[in-house]
Amino acid sequence: MGVLYNLANIFRSHKINDEATRYKETVKLILARYCDERAAKLSPHELALQVLPGCDPDFMKRVTDCYLVAAKRYQKAKTLFEINGGAPALPETAMREAVELIQGIEFTAASSDVMQQVFMSFVPAVFKKSLDQYFTSLPLIDAIVDMVAIGPNDTVADPAMGTADFLSAAMAVRQAAGDDDIANRLYGADADKMAFDLAIVNMILHKDGQSNFVNEDSIEQFDRWERQIGVALFNPPFGEKSLEKRSSVLSKYDLGHIWEVNSAGMWKKTKNIASSQELGILFIEKCFKLLDDNGRMAIILPEGYLCTSLYGYVREWIISNLKILALVELPRRIFNRADADLRANILIAQKLSVKDITHAIEFDYPIHAELIRKVGFKMGKGFSIEPKRDPKTGDVIRDAENEPIIDSDFLGLRERHSQFRDLLNLNLKSKSGSSSKKAIPGWSGSRISDIRNHPNLDMKPRRLTKKAVARRAAILSVDHFRLADVADVVSTYIDLQSLPNLGKEWRLVEGTSIRALEGTVVPQEAMQAWEIIDAKQRRVFKIHDGDIVVGLVRPERRNVGIVIDAAKDIVGTPDGVAIVRVKKGNERGITQEFLLAALRSEDCRIQLWTESGGTSYGKLNHDHILGLHIRQPTKADLQKITDSVRRWIKANRDSMTLWNSIGTPSDRKPILNSPMFGLEAE
Repeated sequence: MGVLYNLANIFRSHKINDEATRYKETVKLILARYCDERAAKLSPHELALQVLPGCDPDFMKRVTDCYLVAAKRYQKAKTLFEINGGAPALPETAMREAVELIQGIEFTAASSDVMQQVFMSFVPAVFKKSLDQYFTSLPLIDAIVDMVAIGPNDTVADPAMGTADFLSAAMAVRQAAGDDDIANRLYGADADKMAFDLAIVNMILHKDGQSNFVNEDSIEQFDRWERQIGVALFNPPFGEKSLEKRSSVLSKYDLGHIWEVNSAGMWKKTKNIASSQELGILFIEKCFKLLDDNGRMAIILPEGYLCTSLYGYVREWIISNLKILALVELPRRIFNRADADLRANILIAQKLSVKDITHAIEFDYPIHAELIRKVGFKMGKGFSIEPKRDPKTGDVIRDAENEPIIDSDFLGLRERHSQFRDLLNLNLKSKSGSSSKKAIPGWSGSRISDIRNHPNLDMKPRRLTKKAVARRAAILSVDHFRLADVADVVSTYIDLQSLPNLGKEWRLVEGTSIRALEGTVVPQEAMQAWEIIDAKQRRVFKIHDGDIVVGLVRPERRNVGIVIDAAKDIVGTPDGVAIVRVKKGNERGITQEFLLAALRSEDCRIQLWTESGGTSYGKLNHDHILGLHIRQPTKADLQKITDSVRRWIKANRDSMTLWNSIGTPSDRKPILNSPMFGLEAE
C-alpha cells in the first residue's frame, strides 16, 4: 500500500493534479503488471514492465504494449480504458519512475485481503463514487461463503452483485482449495452501470473471474441462468424506496402477486398482480429461480421480513419452497457504513422438490440459529479493527506472528455451522427412517415446527437459538400460565383533543420514563394538554398508582417498572409503553406485586426480547405481552415475593416523601439553560 501511495506522489510531482487520473493510472498500471507477470511466467522472456540499464529506447513501446494487452483482456472495465484505447496517459519520465518503483514486487502473489484494501482505497477516487453504498463487511462475507459450502462443481451467482464482494470471496475460497476453474463458474449481474464497472475492477484485482458478468436488470430478466446455479449469494437492495412497479415483471413472480389470508388463517397467493413490490423480496424468489435441484442460497434480509405480520406471506412462501438451513441475526449497526441503520439477518436455505420439502417438514427438520454480536470492527463510520483483549489487563492478544487476533463471532459461527452440517450428513446416512425428533440424536436446537406453529410464522434467529428454545421448553414443562389468563393490557385511551380544557396539565410517561435498573417509573414534568398534542401524542392512556409499565422498545433492557405515585395527572403514550393490570380475583391468585417481579425476571425478559421484532430496534406489541408464559409460583413463593415488593414500594414512597420535604418544588424542576434563550427565570 505504501508503494501504491508513493506512485500517486510520483504522478503528482509530474503535475498530474487530478486525483481520479492519478488513481486510474495506478489501477491501470497494476492490471498491466498482472498481464506482464502472467506472460513472463509462461515464457522465457523477461518482464516487459521494467526499466533496463542504459538509455532503454524501447521502454515506452514495451509499456504501451503491456497496457494494450491489459485493455483487451479487461475490456469490460470501460471506465478505465475509455481514453487512449488503454494506452498510458502519462509522460515517459513519470512512467519510468513509476515502473522503477514497482520493480521487485510480485502483484500476482498478493493476498485477496491486500487487493481488497487496494480496491477500497483507490477505486472510489477512480470512479468518483463512494463504495459505502455497496459495502458488505469482509468477515460477514467470508462467513456466508463458508456456510454455503461451495463445492468443486458448483456454479456461483450474485444477481445483485454490487461490487462483487461475494463472488470475489467465493473465488478466493475455492482457489485456496485448489479449484482452478472457479473463475469460469462465477456469474453476476447488476443494473447499475457504476456498480457493474466497480465489480469488474474488483474481480480483476482479485485475479479475474468476471467473464460471466452482465450489466442488466436481473429482476426483469427473470429467466437468466434459470436452474443453472448451485449457490446464490447476495445482499440485495431492500426497503420501501427500492420498488418494482412494472406489472409485466411482477407477473413473473409469486411474490409479485397479492397474497391474502384464507379462512384457515394461512397465506395464499391470489391471481391479482400487486401494484408494487420491494426488490429485496423479489430477489428471494429470483435466487430460487436461479438454483438447480439441491442448490443453496445465502441472502441478507432485514428483520422485518422475518417477523412482522405485514410480511407473513413472504415467510409462507419461503417455508413452502425452501428448506431453511440457518438463520443468523446480525448487529443492528453492521451496515452503518452504508447509512443503513437496521437489524439484518442471514438466511441460508436449500431448494428441494415439493415432495422432498414435504418430507423434510414431516421429519421436522432442524435449523441452525445464532446471534452475532462481535464483528471484528467498530460499527461506526471509522470501522476500525477491534482486537481481542485480555479481560484482566486489557492487553491485545496476538497470534504466533505477533499480529492482533480479531475479536469476532464469525469464526465460531463458521465452526458451529460446520458441525451442524456434519450432524445432518451423519444422520442422513443412518438407516433410521423414523420421523420423530429423536431421529437426529444430539440436536437440541430449533426445528421447522418452531416456525410453523407460531401464529405469525416468526423466523427471527434469536427466538430460535438453542438457549431460547431450551428456556421456552423449561417453562412449558412445568405448571405455568399465560399473562392473558391473569392480567389485562390496557387498550382504552383518552383523547386529549376532545377534553374541554386544553390548558390542563398532565405528566407524560414514555419508554424513557422507566428506570430499568430500579424498576420504577418517573413521569415527565407537567405539560399542558395542547403541548402533548403538539408532540403527536393526542391519544394517551390514563395511568393509575400501582400500574405496571412495559416499554415497547428495546425490551432486552428489562424496561419494566411500576408507578409509585397516587396523583391523578399521569398519562402514557401508546406507541411507547403498555400498561399491565392484574385481573382481580384471578383463579391463580396472582398479585400485581408478584406480576411486577415476574415481568422483570430473566424468563420474561428473554421471551419479550425474542418475540419483539422490527427492522431497527426491537419493538413489542400487546399480543407479545399477553402471550408471555410465566411459571406458576407456590403459595409460599407467591406470598413471599408479594410481601417483598410491597415493602420495596413502601420504602420508595417514604423516600420520595422525604425528598419532597427538602427545598421547594422549583428546586427539583429541570431547567434548560442555553446561550440562545438564557435562564428560564429571565
